[in-house]
This record gives sequence, C-alpha cells and structure tokens, in this order.
Amino acid sequence: MKYLRNASVVFVVVMSLFIAAAVSMQAESDADTAKRDDIRELLRIMKTREVIEQSLTQTVANMKQAMPTVTVETWEKVLNEINLDELVEMYVPIYDKYLSHEDIQGLIRFYQTDLGKRFMDVQPEINMEMMKVGQVWGQELGQKVMSEMGY
Repeated sequence: MKYLRNASVVFVVVMSLFIAAAVSMQAESDADTAKRDDIRELLRIMKTREVIEQSLTQTVANMKQAMPTVTVETWEKVLNEINLDELVEMYVPIYDKYLSHEDIQGLIRFYQTDLGKRFMDVQPEINMEMMKVGQVWGQELGQKVMSEMGY
C-alpha cells in the first residue's frame, strides 16, 4: 500500500512537471507569436516590401541594359517567379534573432512618430541615391583593379 501511495505521489509530481512545462512552452509560444507578429508589423511600417520592389526594379533595369539579348518574355517570366512576400517573411527570423520583443516594439513606436514617418517617406530616395553612388564607386573600383592587373 505504501508503494502505491509513493507511486501515486511520484506520478502526481511527474504529471505536474509535464503540465508546468507544457504551460511554459505555450506561454513561450504565445510570446514568440506576438513578437513575430510585431516583427511583421514593423516590416510593414518600414515598407520593406516596397523598398525591395524598388531595388529589384532598378536591378532588373540595369541587368536588361547589361544583357540586351535577353527577351522581354524571359524578363517577364523571371519577374513573375519572384514572390516578395515570401522574401519579406524570410526576414522575420532574422529580426527575431537579433532584436528583443521590446526592441521591435520600440522601433514600431519610433516609426509611428512624425520623425519616423518622415524618415520612411524619404528612405526610398535615400536608397536610390545610395545605390547609384555605390554603382559608380563599384565601377570606378573595378576599373582601377583591372588597370592594376594590366587589363
């Protein structure tokens, strides 16, 4: 009888630990879900998809100039294969890895301020100018390296 009572106590303790672990995991899962939802909201506020789309448009335009023999149909097919929403979703775990939930919430609050909104309004232009400057810089560097190599 004493054995059964001890076994019952052990069973209750073990079950309590399992239940506590499950509750803890569910709370963690809920917190993870809330954080990931906030990351998605931050990416939306930051217009991440639009920034990628703008960059992609510029990149494709440059590639079309560099590869004039590629047909319009081929470019259309390539562009139709691109799923920007899928790419943005791939950013979520990256933000999750490097930023706390509090960081994400702080950034959301910032981007909802007048300054944050102003920054978001001018960011596409800043990105375009930075891309152009980087392109010129890269071409000049490439020419310099080619010259040093004797080409």
